[in-house]
Amino acid sequence: MQFEAQARSEPRCIWRYIEGAPERSNEEMYQMRRSYKNLIIMEQIEGAKKWFYLAATVALLVVAYAAFVYTGSYAKSVQPGNYRSFAVTGESKITAKNDVALFTYSVTIQGGKDIAAIKKESSDKTGKIQAFLQAQGVDSKDVTTVAYNLEPRYQYFQCSVPLPGAEARPCRPQEIVGYTLSQTDSVKIRDLTKADKTVSGVVDSGANNVSQLTFTVDDSSNLQTQAKGLAIKQAILRAQILAKTAGFKVGRIISIDEQGAVPMSRESFSTMAKGGAAPVADTVVNLNPGSGDIISNVTVRFEIE
Repeated sequence: MQFEAQARSEPRCIWRYIEGAPERSNEEMYQMRRSYKNLIIMEQIEGAKKWFYLAATVALLVVAYAAFVYTGSYAKSVQPGNYRSFAVTGESKITAKNDVALFTYSVTIQGGKDIAAIKKESSDKTGKIQAFLQAQGVDSKDVTTVAYNLEPRYQYFQCSVPLPGAEARPCRPQEIVGYTLSQTDSVKIRDLTKADKTVSGVVDSGANNVSQLTFTVDDSSNLQTQAKGLAIKQAILRAQILAKTAGFKVGRIISIDEQGAVPMSRESFSTMAKGGAAPVADTVVNLNPGSGDIISNVTVRFEIE
C-alpha cells in the first residue's frame, strides 16, 4: 500500500508501480499503462506552454522596446523643438570667367490684311538672319524663338455728340486695317571674339532691334553645387563657434534651407537698332566678357545636445 500511494502521488513512479505491483488483470494493466502515457503527454504539453509563454513575453518586450525607440526618434525628427535647436546662415561665392554671350533680336513686320504675305516677309527676314548666324558659327540649337505675336491694327473713328434736338447718328465701329507680326529670338554665342560682329550683322540682316547682350557662364551646375557645399561648411563652422561661445554642444543637422545658387553676370550690353536711340550697325563696340559670380545662401538648423 505504501508503494502504491507513492506511485500515485509521483506520476513518474507509476511505471515502477506497474512493474512492482502484485499481479493484476490484463484490463487493469492496460488502464495503468494508458494512464502513464497520458501523464507523459500532459507533462510535455505543460512544458511547451511554459516555453511558449516565455517566448511570447520576450517577443512582447522586444516589440515594446523597439516601439519606444522608434517613437523617440520619430518625435525628434518631426518636432525637434525650437528650444532644443538653433539656426545659422552660410554664404559663399564662386567667381568664374564668362564663356558665352546671350542676346535677343526682333523682326517686326507691319502689313495690310494679307496675313500670308506678312508671314512670308517675316519668314524671309528671319531666315536671312539665321543663315548669317550659322555662317558665324552659331549652332541652330543655340537659337531659340522666345516670342511670336500676330496682332491686328485698328482704325478708330471719332463720334461727335449730337446737339440737343438733333437726330443721333450711329457711330462707325472700329475696323481692322492691317496686322503686325513680331518674332523675337534668343541667341547664344560661344565664340566671344565674334560677339560684336554677330550683333552688328544681325541688324544688317534685317532685325529691327537687338537688346540684352549679356555675358555669362554656360554650364554653371557644377559651380552651383560647389557653392552650396561651401555655404554649408561655413554654416557648420559658424555653429561650432557659436556653440563654443555659448557653452553647449552642436548636435545633428535638422534641416537645410537653400536660397539657391544664382549665377550673377557682371558684364552686359543693351542697345536698340533701326529706329531706336542708338544705331548698332555703324558702331564698333569693344566688349569685355568679364566674369560671373555664383552666389549661394543656406540656412542650417542644428540640434542642441
